[in-house]
Formats: sequence, structure tokens, C-alpha cells
Amino acid sequence: MKNKIELLGIYGSDEVIACSAWTSTSRDLSDDKRKRIEGLVKQLWSQGHETPFEKGIVHFLVDTDIASHIHILKHRISSANAESARYKELKEDKYYLPEDWEGIAVSSDFDLDLYSYQGVPWLGDNWKDVLKNYTELGNKLYHQCLKDLEPVLGRKRAKESARYFKGYNSQIQADVMFNMRSFANFLHLRNSEHAQLEIRQIAQEMYNLVEATGQFKHTLNSWKKPKIVCLCGSTKFKNEFEELNKKLTLEGKIVLSVGFFLHSTPEAISEESKIELDLLHKKKIDMADEIYVINKDGYIGLSTQSEIAYATRLGKKITYLYGE
Repeated sequence: MKNKIELLGIYGSDEVIACSAWTSTSRDLSDDKRKRIEGLVKQLWSQGHETPFEKGIVHFLVDTDIASHIHILKHRISSANAESARYKELKEDKYYLPEDWEGIAVSSDFDLDLYSYQGVPWLGDNWKDVLKNYTELGNKLYHQCLKDLEPVLGRKRAKESARYFKGYNSQIQADVMFNMRSFANFLHLRNSEHAQLEIRQIAQEMYNLVEATGQFKHTLNSWKKPKIVCLCGSTKFKNEFEELNKKLTLEGKIVLSVGFFLHSTPEAISEESKIELDLLHKKKIDMADEIYVINKDGYIGLSTQSEIAYATRLGKKITYLYGE
């Protein structure tokens, strides 16, 4: 089954956070002060005055694979309680299967005959089926092992040790609560392109549920950072670089471009300097959320091709000015 997230409740709002900050002067609210809440919340967060955000609370119930549960606990920034196979037998046998595994075959160099019955691979011939059957076998072994261990070791020891048959994809239910300061940190760590897919999906769904309430509209907006775009293409397209830079800047994006235009520079640039400039531009790609390729008349030079390949390896979004 898929991981599931339910918003159990919310305490506080943008107004509560603003009033916490205004305690140092006056908490009395007027219509004029209410109009200033948006600006105040943005100012507080941008200047690192984060304590007032601890007065807002979000509370979730999460059904998640154990691997993602560990990601919630690591660098612990939330209050969390969860089901424990140490204290009870996990009878539901819930488990998670990665959706992006669909149709990926087991390679021919893996000896499926070792896991076959009458010539039919009992684990399956694609990895999603293999994980499904492997997990279901593990669940059966878990229950039988617990049953057989109990008369010898006692119920407590049987439960806590039989759970070793449960895999990382087994699902448990967790009660998770954040204050808005710690929620921002969680989203920064777990809704990042560097985080594992499953915990990213959980973090994004949590964000969506909180956003839909509207109670922390200004708080969530204060956390947003402008997208960083790196322009790539031949420096002979100077006009296109400048026009695109202007367009994307007016859209509120941070634009990283070439330092200067080689084709418009009268002084000669050594080959060594060109190599250094190419490396420098790749560092800009490292910093960017996406790259924008200026491919006028379909032209993409060798340097630009190298930058596209580099961005692809990093998983960056790639947009072409004139179509792909």
C-alpha cells in the first residue's frame, strides 16, 4: 500500500506567531496591525527571529515504511510516537512497494533457478514482484517464528526478536508533531532533491495539507526561496542571453549567466582560461535549481552539450528556449 498522511490538527496561525513577536511591545491587535502581519512574518523569518514560529503546531498521523520512519527520527526535529513490534504483534502486515520499480526485469545474470518451482520463479521475474513475494514470505516467517519462540523465550522476547523478519518496506503508523520552526527545518532536509523519494513525498504531502488550511499562509510564503536558473548556450547569442536574463529576473528568479561574452570580447582568451571558465560555469549549475538552454536556430555547441550532460547527471530540470 502507499504511504498515507493525515493532518490531525493545527494549533495557532500567522496571527498567533505575529502576536508572539509583538509581546515585546504590545499584543493589542487593531485592523492596522492585522494588515501588517504578512510583512512582519516575512521579516521575522528572513532576519532569523524564529522563536515566535514555535507557537504554531502541526500534528500528523503517518502510515509509512520503516525506512522513511527512520528519516523522520534522524536529526530529530519533531515529537514522534509510533507502533512498536516490541510491544505488540504487527498483524496487519502492511508494506510499501516502490512505484518506480514497475516492469523492471531481473537481469539474466541472476540465477532465478535457485528461486524457482517447476521452472517458474516463485519470487517473480521483475523486481517489484520479487520484493512483494519476498516481503510476504518474511511476514509469514515473522508470525510463525513468534509463535514458535513464545513457549521457549516468553511472549516479550518472542515479539522483540521475531521482528527481524520485517524489512525496511514494512509499514508502521506514527504520530508526528512539529512546531512551525521545526517543520521548516524538516521540509528543508526532507523535501530536498537530495532526500530519498519516499520521504520527499511524505514531506510534500504534509506541506500541501498545511497549506490547504490557510492558517499559516504567510508563514509558508516566508519560507519560499526564489528559483535559481543558470543560462547555458553559445556566447554568440548575447542578445538572447540578455533578454532571457531580464525576463526570468522579472519573474522573480535568481539568474546565473556567463561572466562575459567571448564572441564580443576583442582580447584573446587562452585555451587554459576557457577550460577554467567551463569549470566555473559548471559550479553555477551546481548552485542552480534548473538550467535554461539558449539554442537559437537549433545550435548547441560542444561546451553547452557538456553542460547539459552535467546538469542531467545532477538531476537538474532542463528547459530549452526554442523547444527541445
